[in-house]
Amino acid sequence: MIALFSKQTIYSIVILALSLFLVACQSMHLNNANSVRSAQTTPVVITQLPGYQTPAVQSPYPQQPQLQNPSLNPSSNIDSSQIEQPIDGINQNLQQDSALVENDASNIEEIIPTSPLSRNDAIGVWKIITETETCTLSLALTQWTGGFRANTLQCIGQDIVDIKSWNIESGELIVKDAQGVPIASLTRRSTTRFEGTLPGSRRIVVLR
Repeated sequence: MIALFSKQTIYSIVILALSLFLVACQSMHLNNANSVRSAQTTPVVITQLPGYQTPAVQSPYPQQPQLQNPSLNPSSNIDSSQIEQPIDGINQNLQQDSALVENDASNIEEIIPTSPLSRNDAIGVWKIITETETCTLSLALTQWTGGFRANTLQCIGQDIVDIKSWNIESGELIVKDAQGVPIASLTRRSTTRFEGTLPGSRRIVVLR
């Protein structure tokens, strides 16, 4: 049977078969490409089934509870007069307490010390008051003629200007001149007050 067909005829049949096969493959490739392109460009429509509700997305952060009763809300129904009244009451009480303290202070008597007078009780800066002047007296623990060093400031009376030393003798404060001669003997009346007399029976008060 092979002899019935020449070689040229066989070649022609093979070439034709290959051509048909290539055309069929190309057609299949084009159809697949068109299908993919149409799938990419076709919009996707999502329809919701009847009776189905989309579940709500819950926030990861807890929500603050809402107060149902407005009277329980501390930021509502606040009357400014209710705030001002307690403040006024507090101010009034403070004024009354301050008045009581002032009255008590006016009734306090000077403390009279019971311990013997010492040098430490006398050192420091004092105010001198006489019938004619008011000036300053400074008592130090520096050794001086007649006891310890004393200085006056802005004094005019000669008896006061002459005070240059001091000492504690027989429980009293004695102020002296530069030679150690006593000028006045001062008795302690309280922790901050001494009283005595100058020559000529003139009164002198030393206080601070």
